[in-house]
Amino acid sequence: MGSSLDPVEVLAALVAIDGVYSNDLVVLPHAEDRFTTRLLEASADAVRVISKHLSYVKDLAGGPDTSFNEAFAARVTELADGPLAQMSDDLTSQAQQLAKLQQNADEIESDE
Repeated sequence: MGSSLDPVEVLAALVAIDGVYSNDLVVLPHAEDRFTTRLLEASADAVRVISKHLSYVKDLAGGPDTSFNEAFAARVTELADGPLAQMSDDLTSQAQQLAKLQQNADEIESDE
């Protein structure tokens, strides 16, 4: 299911409704698992967007409207391409792991 929101807006929306799940206002099997999976996925997508935008800083260094140089831009780009990219991958991996854990719990429950 696609969203008309960009990834950062999706993350903000999920954070805004977090209390609905934790206050038991929504009764769904594995509600917290579902919410956490979506939160991990949305976080990974948002971090990807942030990383992409930060990687553009290298193109701005030394320009007429910037006060930063190539060394500063290189460090920002290094963060975008390194730790932020890794964080996005790690969050995606954790979302996949949680989906598997939820599936395992469903299978155990259906066997009982």
